[in-house]
Amino acid sequence: MVNKTLEKMERSELIQLIEIYSKNWLAMDGVWFQSVERKFGMAEAMEHDCNIWEAFTKIEAQKIKEFL
Repeated sequence: MVNKTLEKMERSELIQLIEIYSKNWLAMDGVWFQSVERKFGMAEAMEHDCNIWEAFTKIEAQKIKEFL
């Protein structure tokens, strides 16, 4: 699938977009953690956060490895 909008962007704009996506992704992770913490407490939030990161890092690493 070709994204015409991305194809028209300059390299510097693409880098800026990646930075925005990265910050948004990190912010979402923090908001999710805080939501779980408010409802179930810090211990519960930490347990789920550790479980998610353990699973996600494997998925993320595989996708990056395939790309590179």
